[in-house]
Amino acid sequence: MIEHKVYYFAYGSNMNPERMMERNVGFSQRRRAILKGLRLKFNKVSEGNHKEGFANIVHDRNELIEGVLNKIMKSDLLKLDLVEGSL
Repeated sequence: MIEHKVYYFAYGSNMNPERMMERNVGFSQRRRAILKGLRLKFNKVSEGNHKEGFANIVHDRNELIEGVLNKIMKSDLLKLDLVEGSL
């Protein structure tokens, strides 16, 4: 079975290639990208330290977010979801 690749928009610390390697996520392509109509907000609260916030993306039609578009294996999305607390 051939595994498919998908594009993953990275922002914050996931823009760092070393961070992605630490998470055992490789990429075959990497390029700058912009998402319009969204903005970066630090509104995700840490479970261990309630004074610590994490980056999140929220709708705002007047803003934009700069990031990196990586082409990754589809199975690596689960790895990223687990470390980002998306599951």
